[in-house]
Amino acid sequence: MTQNTEYTRPATWGDVVRIVKLLNQYEVDFFIVGGYALAAHDLVRNTLDVDIAVSPSPENSKRWVLALSHLPEEATKELIGEHDPFEGDTLHAIRINDEITIDIMPSVAGIPFNELKDHRQYKEIQGEMIPVLDLPGLLKTKRTMRPKDQADAVIIEAAIKEISATHSLTPNDKDLIFAARNFLESLSECGNTRKVPQVVVKNLMKAVDKCTRQSGERQLFHLLDREFGDRSQKIKKTIQIEQDKGL
Repeated sequence: MTQNTEYTRPATWGDVVRIVKLLNQYEVDFFIVGGYALAAHDLVRNTLDVDIAVSPSPENSKRWVLALSHLPEEATKELIGEHDPFEGDTLHAIRINDEITIDIMPSVAGIPFNELKDHRQYKEIQGEMIPVLDLPGLLKTKRTMRPKDQADAVIIEAAIKEISATHSLTPNDKDLIFAARNFLESLSECGNTRKVPQVVVKNLMKAVDKCTRQSGERQLFHLLDREFGDRSQKIKKTIQIEQDKGL
């Protein structure tokens, strides 16, 4: 779907930051994908537009439509009031041709938004925290037959290997990752943090204590963010609750 077919100029980081500020102002559930997500990870590829994955829920759609209606050409104004701008199609993007071109995507490479959002992480760019897919998440979206995606996948895989080699894990780090992964698996099965078996929580807190004494809390949280993306928030919330109990 295309709103307006006039010429648009190539997007810049300044445009991305402005768009993110608008989406955040309207509390849109989203993250950046595509070329600018790669660039946020210092993997440079030529890109002319901005690819944004969004939750396709009617309420979230209402928010992004209103947010982007504040762009210079107001290209999304004609979508205001529509219950579902995607018209039930969660596989294809809505192309917005404003001053720049923006692709609004309810899924990426056929992968639903909700299956990718746990890979959301934040990069600070020009003073703004930009939500982007982490490298493993981006790699998932590049498993297609398109030559461009296949080329991107090679670059992403190389970057992941380089990061793994640079950030060698200590035994305590590995114990923490193992305990945190068990916690998330238990949480997924029971659906509520209060129902997670105490032995799982205790093992998590033991690993947290060791890592905190080894590297400090800030480094511990950085490790969790790097390994688990958005899912780290659930882990950190439980850690805080358990630490508060011990006060």
